[in-house]
Parts: sequence; C-alpha cells; structure tokens
Amino acid sequence: MESLLSNSFDTTFLWTWFLLTTRSTGILFALPGIGTSQIPTMVRLSIAVLIGLAATMAGVTAPEPKHMVDGGLMLASEFTLGYLLATIPALIVSSLAITGQVVSGTIGLGFANLIDPSIGQSLAILARIESLVATLVFLLVDGHHVIIRAVTGYGGDLPIGTFYPGVDTGMFFLERFSAVFEVAIVCSAPILVSILVTQFVLGLITKSVPQVNIFIISLPLTIGMGLYITAYTFPGMVENILVEFNQMEEFVGQLFLSSQKLPG
Repeated sequence: MESLLSNSFDTTFLWTWFLLTTRSTGILFALPGIGTSQIPTMVRLSIAVLIGLAATMAGVTAPEPKHMVDGGLMLASEFTLGYLLATIPALIVSSLAITGQVVSGTIGLGFANLIDPSIGQSLAILARIESLVATLVFLLVDGHHVIIRAVTGYGGDLPIGTFYPGVDTGMFFLERFSAVFEVAIVCSAPILVSILVTQFVLGLITKSVPQVNIFIISLPLTIGMGLYITAYTFPGMVENILVEFNQMEEFVGQLFLSSQKLPG
C-alpha cells in the first residue's frame, strides 16, 4: 500500500518532527515546574516545537503512516507516551505534597490553605511549600533532562509512533502510585510520632494538674513542635525524593519496556 504522504519529496523529516513535537507537547503539559498553567500554553507549545526539531535533526526518523488511521494512532501514541513520561516525576513531587497535607492536618494547620495555580485547587500551605521544594530538587538534579532525552527514545530503544500502553504499563504506574504513599509515610512518620508524643504528654499534664487549661497551650505547642520537627527532618525528606529522582532513567526504561506493539 502506498504511503499516505507524498513521495515526490522527502517528507520523513517533517513527519518525524511532527511526531516528536507531539511527544514533547505531552511532556510539557505534565512535567513538574514546566507543565503548569502558570506558563502560557503558547510558550510550552513553542518549546515543544523546538525540542522536536532538535531531536529530529539529531538523526531520529519515524516510519511514515500507510493510511489515516495509522497516522492517527501514531499521533495518539506519541502524545500518550509524552504525558506518561512527565507523570513519572510528577508522582514523585506529589509525595512531598501529600506529606505536607498530612502534617498540616495533624499539627492544626489544616485551615491554612491557599490556591495552588498548578492544579487549580486549594492546598495546605505546607503541602504547597514542600511540593515547590520537590520541584526545585527535580530541576536542580537535571531530572527534566532525563525526560527530554526520552523524546528521542534513548537512541531508538522505542521506535517513534509504536508506543501502546498495555497491562504492564498499568502495573508500572500502579507501583509508582503506591511508591508515592510509601515516600509520604517515610517523610511524615517522624513528625506524626513527635506530635503523638506531645499529645500524650499534654494528656498526662491534664490528668496530673487539672487546673491547667490545656486547650490554651495545646494548639501553639502542637504547631510549634510540628514546624520544628518538619524543619529538622527536611534534609531527610529531600534525601528520600533524591533517591527517587536518581532512578528516573530506570523508571523511563521500565515504561518503554511495558509498551506493546501498536496495533494496525
């Protein structure tokens, strides 16, 4: 069957550029620090076009579609792959956001909320601060370079337009989703235990000295203790997410391996 694209001139370069731009667009709509509504859509699309052009000029080529359905599947494949690639670091960043949300509710700062423009929802202020720190760490360790290098499929490990998510892809993201809560538990456990001990001591004071109005001293003491322990354990939180970010290339490789052959 003749190619859908004309053979009168070389269209391989243009088609490859179009596909890689589509993959880059999916990445730039979910990547932490970049794929947010705070950056105009046109700016992100322009960056996607430049990344796609750079990857195409590096010598990457894509097979031309044989019919319209084949071309549509390839486009959908590329955008899905790009979005899933960016979801990997986004899940890691969300682990610290969950930590901040849990800690805020435990120490009595659950009412201190603000609107997170990146997701358009109300978020505890500690969760917002910790998610910003996680995003900064992601950028400082060049995690975005790992994702951008995946635009070319790491030297052809995954041919362009052939990604097809299957059961293995779902299991991979199920594992990554569960890892988010594991990291959140590890990061928040010292703070939760400290607050539990603080509440226990306050309970003993109430029983031994009933004249003390425990409600007056409980809230400021709990908040102060919670913020102190949070600041003290913050380097440990950063180390935990650094371990996750250092495995980014492995996670990307697992995503590629989970792909099935694109039907068609």
